[in-house]
Amino acid sequence: MRGNYGATEVATMELTRREALKLGMLGSAALLLPLEKGARTASSIRNRLRPSELPKPFQVPLTIPSVVKPARSDATTDYYEIKMRMVRRQVLPKPFGATLIYGYEGVTPGPTIEQRVGRKAVVRQINLLPDRHPTLGYPNTTSVHLHGSDSAPEYDGWANDMIRPGQYKDYHYPDDQDARPLWYHDHAVHHTSENAYMGCAAFYFTRDALEDSLPIPSGTRYEVPLMIQDKIFSKNGDFVFDDEGHSGLFGDVILVNGSPWPTLKVERRKYRFRILNASTSRSYDLALSSGEAMHVIGHDGGLAPQSKAVGHLRIGMAERYGVIVDFAKYKTGQRVVLQNRGLPNNDDYKSTRDIMAFDVVGDATDTSDNETPPT
Repeated sequence: MRGNYGATEVATMELTRREALKLGMLGSAALLLPLEKGARTASSIRNRLRPSELPKPFQVPLTIPSVVKPARSDATTDYYEIKMRMVRRQVLPKPFGATLIYGYEGVTPGPTIEQRVGRKAVVRQINLLPDRHPTLGYPNTTSVHLHGSDSAPEYDGWANDMIRPGQYKDYHYPDDQDARPLWYHDHAVHHTSENAYMGCAAFYFTRDALEDSLPIPSGTRYEVPLMIQDKIFSKNGDFVFDDEGHSGLFGDVILVNGSPWPTLKVERRKYRFRILNASTSRSYDLALSSGEAMHVIGHDGGLAPQSKAVGHLRIGMAERYGVIVDFAKYKTGQRVVLQNRGLPNNDDYKSTRDIMAFDVVGDATDTSDNETPPT
């Protein structure tokens, strides 16, 4: 690859003359994209899974996105390298076929980036997608937006700052705000929703000394990220992108961290869930099937001034919340379901009433960082 870390412009990989000509033609084809993207293919709608064909909920375990390590670091900055790829992965349980996805590092959600406040990051995003979407036909240009970051304009992933297939861009992030949950996702002009729907979305957490000092649940066992999305699937297992002429896309399958209605085994203690609504159009009203309260301790801007016990929690598209749930109130063997009570202006289905399940498996094996501070 040509170009060095720290370059402020989009740098290009080595391309053949034929590939370069092809990219040039794709650049002008993008001008026609608004006419292209609204087309709904009759075959994709016809092949949509019927309600009776959907997989049963609570059949697969929750997966946790991996945390990516820097490619290198210096005194002030951590440098990352992430590749956007098109791959097939098993999203629905077998016997459903593998799903064609776009993913950072070929997975969805993509790898989580974790940064200390005060340490800068440079993230090289490399577009290794094919020239065009295999069914929707649009050119696979990308632009990466770190949602919630006070990034400089040239690194904010504005829609026309496109990375074409075979190119990369180095994004510089200051990481100078209070510790908070961010997420990075595609933001390319004319097909942001399609690329993000295909899987280009991932967590980015910043951490600081204040958060470290609090006795709230932490670590890989008790601090759990949850990316919630709704999808439409075809009979062959692929995503169906149908926004009904830009009026909204409402799927009938709920994915959490890329898995349909998963389960998580929990101990009888407190857990911190970092919830992101990465759906295209759907908002949620979250509640526990037991009727017990959840304690909200954070939001898009980081930790809240005070914790707040709530019986339900409304979360709109792209919003993030930090929530503590105390499973010590339940008996071993009990199942608690995270439910969606539904909200106006959503197309709800019977299958979208449940999000995921928590199965209580025994007493706490570690009781450190097991509090919900009032402030």
